[in-house]
Amino acid sequence: MSTNKTIGERIKEKRKAERLSAQDLAIKLKLRKENIYKWERGSTPSNPEDYKKIMDWLNNLENVPRNTMPGKSGADLETGTVQEPEAIYGKKQELMEVLVQLMRTQNHILQRQEEDLVNRVRKMETNLDFVAGKAESLSFDLDSGRTTVLRSLARIEKRKETDELLNEADRLRESLAQAKAESYRNAATGK
Repeated sequence: MSTNKTIGERIKEKRKAERLSAQDLAIKLKLRKENIYKWERGSTPSNPEDYKKIMDWLNNLENVPRNTMPGKSGADLETGTVQEPEAIYGKKQELMEVLVQLMRTQNHILQRQEEDLVNRVRKMETNLDFVAGKAESLSFDLDSGRTTVLRSLARIEKRKETDELLNEADRLRESLAQAKAESYRNAATGK
């Protein structure tokens, strides 16, 4: 397989070469059919387990025993067979491609998360500005209301004082009227 192809192109090419439908491949690898289509269109598997399954299949490793350690010699510990250095180099290249693809995917995910966080912070700042504006408006309304209440109280107090003064004036008039009346009676009786 050419190293210039994307993973999605490689999946599709090998699937068609083996005459498998996406459903058949999904069943074989215990994956979801939708993921197979998605990966063929250029998405990268985000689940490491799924990624390993698809890469093992691409590299014909799905049936290879797990104790195969291709180190420098490429020796299989169980059978003692040795892989050719070119095959090992090809596997290393493919693994490097996978690693680069994973890093790109991870960077892309991190960038999206960072953008999401920045947008959330901006939205919160906007909300805080709105709340601060409302609080300032309420404060002004409260100050205005307090002033109105104080003015009304002052008017009430003035009315009370005025009523008290008028009542006092009425008492004084009444006392003056009584004093005049008594004075007329005394004058009339000659006292």
